[in-house]
Amino acid sequence: MKEIILDFLNFLKNVLVIILVICVLLITVEYCLPIFEAGFNNDSSARYYTDSGNWMGNVDGSLKLNQISIPGSHDSAARHAWLGFFSDCQSLSISQQLDAGYRYLDIRLAVSKDRLKFMHGFTNCRTSFAPWSKTLYLEDELEGIYSFLKKNPTETIIFNVKQEHGKESVSEFENILNSYVQKNPQYWYLSSSIPTLDEARGKIVLARRYEDEAGLKEASGLPLIWIDQRGSQPSEEAAELFESESLLLVIQDRFEYTLQDKWKAFFGLYTSNPVKGVDDAILINFLSTKGSLTYGHPFYYASTLNKKFAKLSKDADTNAGWVILDYCTAKIARMIYTNN
Repeated sequence: MKEIILDFLNFLKNVLVIILVICVLLITVEYCLPIFEAGFNNDSSARYYTDSGNWMGNVDGSLKLNQISIPGSHDSAARHAWLGFFSDCQSLSISQQLDAGYRYLDIRLAVSKDRLKFMHGFTNCRTSFAPWSKTLYLEDELEGIYSFLKKNPTETIIFNVKQEHGKESVSEFENILNSYVQKNPQYWYLSSSIPTLDEARGKIVLARRYEDEAGLKEASGLPLIWIDQRGSQPSEEAAELFESESLLLVIQDRFEYTLQDKWKAFFGLYTSNPVKGVDDAILINFLSTKGSLTYGHPFYYASTLNKKFAKLSKDADTNAGWVILDYCTAKIARMIYTNN
């Protein structure tokens, strides 16, 4: 009987050790790895450049936004998210992204009572990496955005909103978002048409990836509506053309491509904008991917793809469109906006 009890206790001890090891690994992945990624991904020479906060001041204001090469971030608020190994997409906060030169923000929101919270898929974004950190809400970021525009009135920010999760109707979602806008209407540019830079300076250009079910019309924002480009098998045409109300969108957002296929899809569009000179057409070219697995590790792909991008030589004649990245840096932003 004594031997049976000792065997059971040894078995229990082994199980507890295994559980402890698993817990340590999970904690490391969830909380320690993002710190390493943030340090690894920062520019080695300089985090920001002297012109990164106000580079639009040197751009011809008569140009429409679709005629300007604009750097942007994918899942802009997903710096700290639950299940961060799979969900984190950035190492800079939204305010830091703006300081680094990014002017297109990919905003994923869901209704939480009468507020809007940031999400990536089914995971909540958080205010920090700490396990006790709070959910990140839209109001947490807007004050920083308003402050940036107040300090840099030559700039504009494309704020492309997607309803990411939840059972609420698009109409309910729109109306709650509009309540945020109406608290500080002086900072928002609301139109279904592409503005010139001068028209949009000092303002947030509201854009949307959903139909205007609430009937807000111009107040609903710029319609940037496209279908998710799923699938890991390369398509003959990596980019797809979408008719979004009065606009034409050329979208390359192959977020399930492998590294090689993603680079090929991205590079072809970056070096030859197919809608250059077309009045109401916008090229949105994503460098981000999660790979073919159901749940990928965005940093793995971004660390390789961003390095390849950073090695490209500058082509002053290139209108690159709007270029969207994971784990964006000031160096890459500058490569894009100095094309103008």
